Amino acid sequence: MPTFDRYGVFAPVYDVLSAEAPLYRAGRLAGIRVLKPERGSVVLDLGCGTGLNLPLLARAVGPTGLVLGIDSNPRMLAVARRRIAKYPVGRVQLLEADATTLDPERVRRMLTAAKRPPLADGLFASYTLSVIPEFEAAWDATVALVTPGGRLGVVDVQPPRAAPLRPLAAVLPVVFGGADLAAQPWRLLERDATDVVQHTLRDGHVVITAGTRRETVGALPLR
Repeated sequence: MPTFDRYGVFAPVYDVLSAEAPLYRAGRLAGIRVLKPERGSVVLDLGCGTGLNLPLLARAVGPTGLVLGIDSNPRMLAVARRRIAKYPVGRVQLLEADATTLDPERVRRMLTAAKRPPLADGLFASYTLSVIPEFEAAWDATVALVTPGGRLGVVDVQPPRAAPLRPLAAVLPVVFGGADLAAQPWRLLERDATDVVQHTLRDGHVVITAGTRRETVGALPLR
């Protein structure tokens, strides 16, 4: 029996139904602030979805930088493509790929074709890893494409501390988005980065984590 494609079905209205503006945009903005992408740098946006991060990251890296959005859902990418239509291809690009089985050569070829080094300067994953069942594989595959000393950022969710937010947190990210609130994917960043900073929003529901990629990454799985 075919698996229900919640992202493909809801792609045209995803940004509204996901409560982006009232609940989750603040975490996205905070995540990019602590990621601190430099002007002219190359940043990978893992699980870019409808492209909500892409204009924000493109502004952060400036006209000489490049943002590469990676997502496996073609309908979500179609929305993202419309969102970035005003940007030249040299500034924002999209790659349709499953992060858990990502071929690193595809990314390297895209970066080389854009006259960039074969490794990116940063990786950002917002509200993404907790919806990927094999998120450790997705993280390891993309972190390997970031140069040592590059920046890593994760924004994701966990159960909120306050009772009033719990029903909403259970419906929006779990039922609608398919998130695992117990996943704690930021632990992978803590494993693979130094100078880690972390804080929470929405009464602990949104966790923002960033750090600097270690020389050696991908130790034993945390689970």
